[in-house]
Amino acid sequence: MKPSDILGICVRVLGLFGFLGGVGYALGAVCMALWGQSQHQGFYSGQYLLCGIVFGAVGLYFLRGAPHLVRFAYRDEKKIGPSVIPTTVDEP
Repeated sequence: MKPSDILGICVRVLGLFGFLGGVGYALGAVCMALWGQSQHQGFYSGQYLLCGIVFGAVGLYFLRGAPHLVRFAYRDEKKIGPSVIPTTVDEP
């Protein structure tokens, strides 16, 4: 298993936790609204819903966009081409 594969798995696991946390916050906001409870621990149900949407969106991006992030972190040297900086310097 290459380091890029391990990074891809870690990003997806982080995305899964973020998505599930977002779903939990969104369900908490819906339950607060249905039970008529306007606040819980100093936060309003709208704030819980907004937090759930943000966490869910970021988690979903990490789940779906992991290949993009891995490609950004581990660029394939063969696809980049030769380096523009010469490796040896010719002296006169």
